[in-house]
Amino acid sequence: MNLVHGVDVSYWEPKIDWRVLRGQGIRFALIRATSGIGYVDSKFKSFWEGARAEGILRGAYHYLIADQDAAKQADLFISTVGSDRGELPPIVDLEDKYNENASNNKIIDTCKAVLDRIENAFGRKPMIYSRTQYLNVHQLLLSIQVMKPLYHFFFFFLTESNL
Repeated sequence: MNLVHGVDVSYWEPKIDWRVLRGQGIRFALIRATSGIGYVDSKFKSFWEGARAEGILRGAYHYLIADQDAAKQADLFISTVGSDRGELPPIVDLEDKYNENASNNKIIDTCKAVLDRIENAFGRKPMIYSRTQYLNVHQLLLSIQVMKPLYHFFFFFLTESNL
């Protein structure tokens, strides 16, 4: 199986040498831009520019918090990414943290609203970034595919990196 290697980065990585990553075979970066209605990742802009300078394909992602307003979440992401939208589709990250107490319906409704608003702004279908186990446990994979079958899904199987 041919694999394309990439990284998922956020402020948790204090410093990234994009040239070294490129030399290690990294071809794309998923870079966290925002979370919820009020958090902008402090490293987003520098990581976004650093990856671009080394020719690494970039995708910005938003960490969804289901109990927060969908329109405000999408608008924060859209304004944070700005006019340089990267080479990969925009991404919505679905995970357990901050969504433990949200009902499946709430997660689905918020996710769909955020995806639709981002799609309208970017003019392209967003990706959903998650773990199959999380989507299956919450019966989200089938629900989201039925609602909008053309979303792209992106799953990480190995998330080990030497940044």
